Amino acid sequence: MSVQHEMSVKTGETGQASIAVAGDVDASNADEVRFAILDAAGRSGGKLEVDLSGLTFMDSSGLRAIADAAQESEALGSRLTLRNVPDRVLRLAAISDIWAHLEVI
Repeated sequence: MSVQHEMSVKTGETGQASIAVAGDVDASNADEVRFAILDAAGRSGGKLEVDLSGLTFMDSSGLRAIADAAQESEALGSRLTLRNVPDRVLRLAAISDIWAHLEVI
């Protein structure tokens, strides 16, 4: 079975950088997601929105990848904001309390 995931990095008219993650995020690609977020954060120079509206599945590896990327992004001077997080992922994050320090809108 192949794992499907897509990532795109955009900068809006206001200069706000964002990255959209779609498809499945699990142990097979969590590091790739983490590195893509870190790359976008390094180029954003401030706040980076991570749009998860296209997410179809995320396991604990994906949660950890985003939490780690958030921590590492802060060292680069960038702050992550999670947007459009599916309810099933919010429930998993709430159970683990792994995103307690992240802004979710």
